[in-house]
Amino acid sequence: MKKHNVQCDFNLTTTFDVCMTPQFAQYEADSLEAYKCAGGDVSHIKFYEGKDAQEKTRISGAVAAYEWPGGSSHPAKLAQFLLQSVIDQGARLFTFCPATKIESSEESDGSWDVHTPRGVVRAEKVVHCTNAHAALLLPQLEPYIRPNRAQAHTLIPSPALAATSSLRSTFSLRYSLYHFYSLIQRKGDGTLVLGVSRTNPTLSEKTLASRFSTDDSDYNHEISDDALRSFGDLFPYYNSKTSLAHGEGLDHAWTGIIAMTTDSVPFVGAIESLPGQYICAGFNGHGKQCSPVSCECPQLI
Repeated sequence: MKKHNVQCDFNLTTTFDVCMTPQFAQYEADSLEAYKCAGGDVSHIKFYEGKDAQEKTRISGAVAAYEWPGGSSHPAKLAQFLLQSVIDQGARLFTFCPATKIESSEESDGSWDVHTPRGVVRAEKVVHCTNAHAALLLPQLEPYIRPNRAQAHTLIPSPALAATSSLRSTFSLRYSLYHFYSLIQRKGDGTLVLGVSRTNPTLSEKTLASRFSTDDSDYNHEISDDALRSFGDLFPYYNSKTSLAHGEGLDHAWTGIIAMTTDSVPFVGAIESLPGQYICAGFNGHGKQCSPVSCECPQLI
């Protein structure tokens, strides 16, 4: 970031894994101990319990919390910088131009023909970075990679979470391994970004079933209502319904498609059965493992 002066609102801070139930607190404790026994370095992780966890995180219901160095950034600004950088070096970027089929070139030189609605592109190397949609061109991956609708919300804070009272760290607020909320507060304008997990026992079966979809045309209102209600429970001094002034509260909600794999491990590297083709997909909601304690946090991009 510093070397290239990337203007993406990068904020070097700390992050918290907050355990909201005794059961998950025990799960994380066991996971951390197993990681230590396997030789993992945990010297950078701080642990808080009971009142210490509640005071450190400002969440009255926290059972335990783990803190370690982390950071946040504006994903769209970072992506725009990367795209502009490769264009400046001679790459060509096509939008509204999906790849529909890849087949061996008739030249018999090992190259590949990538078919699109706007013509055919011939290339010696093809890298699949379509994440949840990778199985469209690589049907052999269909049993192992599937789309999952993630959802996030931006909230305009009340005075209780503004200015000097804003949150300095990022958070993963966990009730169980797959039921959690992610939270950051942008340093520049104070906007809160609240993400939701893949599963939630309070949601209807219809909503839970809809998450395995590639339809990102609209967000789910039931999930949004649950997220706002839960946020109000987690931060009772930020009342999400009754005491918000005009302009405070929910600002925007959106959904995006992430890729889940059967073992929560991404596909990265050469495709041996297709020489010259490579894949970088299936990140399960995040680009890289973020903690030895638990690695299911949703970093929406």
